[in-house]
Formats: sequence, structure tokens, C-alpha cells
Amino acid sequence: MELDARKRNILTRLIESYIRTGEPVGSKAIADKLDTQVSSATVRNEMAALTEMGYLEQPHTSAGRAPSQKGYRFYIDHLMPKKALTAEEKQRLRSLLPPTIRDPFEIIEDAVQALATVTNCACLTTTPTPQFAHIRRIEAVFAGRKTIVLILITSAGVVKNKICRLDFDITLEDMEVLNRFLNEHFVNLPLEQINPALVQTMAAKLSAHSLVLTPVLMSVYELYREVFEGAVVVEGSSNLLSHAQSGAHAYKLMNLFARRERLAHLLEQSDAPTTSVLIGSELGAPELTGASLIVTRYRIGQIIGGKMGIIGPARLDYPNAIAYLEYFAGLMGSILENAMDEE
Repeated sequence: MELDARKRNILTRLIESYIRTGEPVGSKAIADKLDTQVSSATVRNEMAALTEMGYLEQPHTSAGRAPSQKGYRFYIDHLMPKKALTAEEKQRLRSLLPPTIRDPFEIIEDAVQALATVTNCACLTTTPTPQFAHIRRIEAVFAGRKTIVLILITSAGVVKNKICRLDFDITLEDMEVLNRFLNEHFVNLPLEQINPALVQTMAAKLSAHSLVLTPVLMSVYELYREVFEGAVVVEGSSNLLSHAQSGAHAYKLMNLFARRERLAHLLEQSDAPTTSVLIGSELGAPELTGASLIVTRYRIGQIIGGKMGIIGPARLDYPNAIAYLEYFAGLMGSILENAMDEE
């Protein structure tokens, strides 16, 4: 059933009031906020109809109502105003990040921490996705007779290192051959082309050094897998504890945030090209009943870097949260692009 203008207006006012206070809203409070003269009795009847339609809930025996998941969904999809940040707000948010360009991973951590601070929510992001990325630099560093440290940097700004311990002593000649080989065969190679068969084919080209250096090439493949799987950066998870329904719920929340693969899955649930919002049961995580997730993409130049998100209570200030999320996603992508250009 389509909501008429009055029901839409009442639903909007009620949700905005509930977001501010967290308390069920009565008909008189709504009547006082409406632009047109409507009696409390009329508003009460409309609220009863909205409750019957599933947009509102009556948490207690009092006359106050609270939005349901269906109500929040309708508000976000059809009623929510779009927030435009002022120049002063943008300057304030930008000031939360260090002025100098640093390591890309630190840039991501700083952006997520700043977003968690201004929203008082849990914030998370995936590190830049390696799709379409290539190896910008790869280097083997001698760390002992049987130990090599591999360092890999991608065009998406991901930096990874791995310690490779061998069963054989490695000579300086081996190191020279290895670094020359890595630069000739791996630099500028698209990540998506790297697989075990390719590594084995490359190892055969090492001829006399093959026995010693093949394990190193397999470590290169393992390092590539770590890059390709990406990582999730999380800040502000403790902000959700104030919204936990019980001690047991708080424990489940903290356990969820300790499992990065589940958080990555939450972000990947949204495949929309623009910002999207998932609420309550839409998240598919029992721990997040009564919570919401806002997700957007960030870009590094023309490449999709990854996804950035906010997890907060269902009664989140959505216009502000979306505006902050989109601004930080754009800012982080721009800073990462500049950092990579400087490299």
C-alpha cells in the first residue's frame, strides 16, 4: 500500500526524532513538529495505521512508537534528505588526517580512525583490491645464510613482506641472480596472471640456480596470495559496546570484530556501484540485529580501490553518516593516488 503525503511526513518526523533521542515518540510530539495543523488524535490514528502496515513498532505499553526495520528501509530509500557538507565541515574533517603523505597502509588506518571518531561508530575498509593491479616493485633482501626477506609493492599501493627460510645456504651470487630474475619476470606483471603453473615455468628458467631459488619463487606466490586476498582495517569497534543489549551481546560483537573474514564478507555483500545501506536482518549476522551497515567504494584514480563502511545502531543519523563516509572515501582515495604517484 502506497503511503500518502501525511503518512510519509509523520514517518519522517518520527524517525528523525527517534534517531536523536532513542525514545519512543508520541502523537503530540509529532503533531507539534508537523508543518500543517493536524490534531494529536489524527496523528495517533495515522501512527496506528503505520504500525499495522509494519513501518512502526510499539516497544512498550505506552503510546509511543519506534521505527521498525521496514520503517527505516522506507525512510532511507524514499524520505531521507541528502546532506551536503559545507566547506568548513570538509576542512574540519580533512584536518583529522596527517598533512604529509606516508605509507599507504598508514593512510588507510588514519582515515578509518578519523571516520570512527566523527561518527562514534565502528568503521572498516578493505585495503586496495588488486584487480587490474600489477607488481610495481619486488626485491629480495639477504637476511642470513638461509634467510631472505621478500618485499612486494603493487600499483594499488599495497606493500607486503615475507620471510623466506631455506634449507640451503644462499650465496651473494644467488641473490644477484634472484633479484635480476625477479625484476625481469615479475615487475609490471598483472597480479591476476600469477598462478602456481606460471611460477613453476619460471623456476625452470633458473637452470643451475633452480634447486636453491625455486622455494623462493613459491614464497613469492604465497606473498601474492596474501596481497590478492587483501585485508580489512577496523577502528572504533568498542563504540558499538554502548549499544549492546547485554553482556552476552557485547561478547558476540567483539568476537565478530576479531574475525576479519566475516567483516570482509559483510562489506562484499553490497555490490551496488554507489553508497548502500543494509539494516538488521539484511546483514545476515545475528550479532548485528538492531544495527546497520553503510558501504561505499573508494577509487584510486580510475581503479576501484576497495570498500569502506560504517557499522552503527539502526537509529544512526544516516544523512550525516553517509556524507562523512563518502567524503572520507574520496579523500582517502585521493591521498592514496598522490602517495603512489610520489613512489
